[in-house]
Amino acid sequence: MTPRRGMVLTVGTGTRPDVDMSAPLARSVREANPDRVVLVITEESAPVARRVREQVSGVERWHEVPLASADDIGEAFQACIKAIRWLLGEGLQPDQVTADYTSGTKSMTAGLALAAVALRCGSLRYIAGERDTGVVVSGTERFLVTPPAAVLALDDLRLTEELIRRLQFDTAQRVCEAVNVHLLLYDDRQRRDALLTLARAYEFWDRFRHHEAVDRFQSLRDAPAPPDLLPDRRTVQRLKPIGDAAYMDVPTSDLLADLIANAQRRLLEGRWDDAVARLYRAAEMLAQMVLWERYRQRTGDLDLDRLPEAARSLAQTDAEGRARVGLERAYRVLEAYGERLGQRFYETVRRYLSQRNDSILAHGQKPVGREAAEGFLYSLLALVRDEVPDIDERVRALQFPWLVAESPSRRE
Repeated sequence: MTPRRGMVLTVGTGTRPDVDMSAPLARSVREANPDRVVLVITEESAPVARRVREQVSGVERWHEVPLASADDIGEAFQACIKAIRWLLGEGLQPDQVTADYTSGTKSMTAGLALAAVALRCGSLRYIAGERDTGVVVSGTERFLVTPPAAVLALDDLRLTEELIRRLQFDTAQRVCEAVNVHLLLYDDRQRRDALLTLARAYEFWDRFRHHEAVDRFQSLRDAPAPPDLLPDRRTVQRLKPIGDAAYMDVPTSDLLADLIANAQRRLLEGRWDDAVARLYRAAEMLAQMVLWERYRQRTGDLDLDRLPEAARSLAQTDAEGRARVGLERAYRVLEAYGERLGQRFYETVRRYLSQRNDSILAHGQKPVGREAAEGFLYSLLALVRDEVPDIDERVRALQFPWLVAESPSRRE
């Protein structure tokens, strides 16, 4: 039969020679009604443990973990970890385990409390009651139960912050949503809500859903969130026109900078193929931006009558009769217009396109390496600077605030 409840207790000798700790500990075991019990004992407390077992019936299996020193908290912690893991090895889940830290030295009880929190046990138990010269009077015992989840909730908030910094926004949201708000103080509940909103906002931004990101960020005014996780107010204001430009399919310098900042984040994560896919799109967007701003031409619907004669043969007609050009031919069109950018593209960025095309995320089977991905970024930025001299400032302004110093932009 699968056990339903487990219990681990530290067993001490009592504070006075005339006090027998076995009776209250036995009562605690009977009240918890576990199937499996582990006693963490010292050589001196072994007789107490034996008397506990003699006073309790109904426990299917007992186990003892010896402790050489009752005053070494490190050893006590390891012994209690071993005790709890024995229960888990019996088929119990952590939330089915109760840890009673009533008896034992301060090091023993602290070791058990730490182990119970570390392994996420269901409850911590302590025997309280009326005391006579420091000893709980028999018959007045009451059991104080505290869920380690109250401690773990704070740790989960810390973990949520770390996950946000690591760009793991979906996991951050799931960890934060699982925190029991009833175990938090008011300030920590506010912090939890702010972190959850931040994780959602940055996930939207990272997925190019700028308008939804703006809505979340604007709801965070005066929120108790870590300062380094809060974007500058002016940055948030820039996201709405970026979202508008994306929605209207109008390439702008800030939309381009935001895409490059996104590629930088993929580089920081070591996702070279994803970074190159974004850089390829950024190279295409640069050509589209110049063609639109100077000649009111769209690469997906060219006006052939307004194209230079040398560029008209570059266009291909789609099923709907629209004249189109891809990335490389867009730069040929710019070259035909007399734009230096067209020639510069072939001098800087073009050599990286074959590596993108051979990528498993494009048309080939080869993974992209770090050197190629970073080389693409540096070459693209050098090309963009010809048209957008302040592109580096724009990219920094549109990078997640805690990543600005880490984001690559120039060769060392």
